[in-house]
Amino acid sequence: MSEMLQGMELGPLMRLFKRWTVAQHMTKAPQPIDWICGASMLIRPAVLESIGGMDENYFLYFEETDFCYRAKKAGFATWYVPESRVMHIRGQSTTVTDETKGPRRLPSYWFESRRRYFAMTYGISRAMGIDIVALFACSIGLVKRIVLGRTHTATPYFIRDLIRHSAIRPRNRIFPAVQWK
Repeated sequence: MSEMLQGMELGPLMRLFKRWTVAQHMTKAPQPIDWICGASMLIRPAVLESIGGMDENYFLYFEETDFCYRAKKAGFATWYVPESRVMHIRGQSTTVTDETKGPRRLPSYWFESRRRYFAMTYGISRAMGIDIVALFACSIGLVKRIVLGRTHTATPYFIRDLIRHSAIRPRNRIFPAVQWK
């Protein structure tokens, strides 16, 4: 659902399905969430003993999402705690999310991590389905931006790169075994 919403970028749909929007609005109260940024994690030793560490096959991106998902499957909750304070200046490792430079092309490893996460979490068939939905939604979003004259807001080459790195392509369905950090 989140892949569809992000791709289409349609305000009414985003509001209707806000539960599935990736960038959730956080309240001032602690709350359980699906995942948190790896820059601000505190992990109990019992979690590491139960599920291991983070999968080393992720270079950057999606490793904390994968970790939190595996923790949830093992019965551990992930919480957002607003009293904690961590300064995470996003994109400093890659400058991909540097908003002063406008949209930038995402590196190959972003797509590779995304593909690994969906394939390892949901299986190859569902990862392929997620890619098909994302491609369809991103195409609708691109048409919307063209009609509105906002093509400058699009991530350059996103659809092309998504196709290139998609689980739909047979060569992209082989994954190295999990290696724990």
